[in-house]
Amino acid sequence: MNNENKQYGNNFTKQVSTELKLTFPNMKGFSERNIRSMRLFYEEYADDEKWQQLVAKLPWGT
Repeated sequence: MNNENKQYGNNFTKQVSTELKLTFPNMKGFSERNIRSMRLFYEEYADDEKWQQLVAKLPWGT
């Protein structure tokens, strides 16, 4: 767990989940578990340059 995660603690994903559920009551997928997974996915693949180059090679990425 890095310093940023320690700063937010466990309540961060809970708060984001609650706020998204209230803001978008007809949408699904905003559980604490999903928010945590989304955040981990972002942290893992946040290297924009690498992914921009790969997406540019896709026929629908241009």
